[in-house]
Amino acid sequence: MIKPRKSLGQNFLRDQNTARKIAASLRAGPEDRVVEIGAGTGALTRFLAEQYSNLIAVEIDDRAVTHLKETLPDVEVFAGDILTCSYADLSGGAERIFVIGNLPYFLTSEIIFRLLDESE
Repeated sequence: MIKPRKSLGQNFLRDQNTARKIAASLRAGPEDRVVEIGAGTGALTRFLAEQYSNLIAVEIDDRAVTHLKETLPDVEVFAGDILTCSYADLSGGAERIFVIGNLPYFLTSEIIFRLLDESE
């Protein structure tokens, strides 16, 4: 099991019922791109992948990236920092993207403001 890194603000989602409910709350269409920020160990990713084929999981922690690629081989995984990549680059050519994730608390505002800036 991967231990959360405090320096990354990690707090891995473990409860499958919660993950299932979060995934079920998303209302993206089949043509939309779903971007999961901070995929971690894949608790939420697993349920998103059941619903959405156009999913990309973004993760900065190389340990989690390796775990995601091994356990969810059909999911596209982007290894990098969401604060330095472009949402347009993550869009996969889709007109609309839906962003979801278990965000690190200390980065939540910065991630949301950056997303709003790019959406204009």
